[in-house]
Amino acid sequence: MVRALLRLGRTYEQAVDKFAPYDRIQEPNPGLRRDLVRVAQTAKATRLPAYILVNNRVEGSAPLTIFEIAKLIEEAGER
Repeated sequence: MVRALLRLGRTYEQAVDKFAPYDRIQEPNPGLRRDLVRVAQTAKATRLPAYILVNNRVEGSAPLTIFEIAKLIEEAGER
């Protein structure tokens, strides 16, 4: 299980102020996305479940962050 909550060094309150109303990605974090893809790939390779929880305060919109991670997983599978 992985929880993507906040960028290192940012408080919850700072993230709320920065990202509300959580309707778009405001601060893309490609490194975090790559790390989460690796978690999913490792889980698949070891035949273990992976639970990846994404918070709105990571990039500004959890659903859109999840969509971008899913695209990366799909692209990695096509190679």
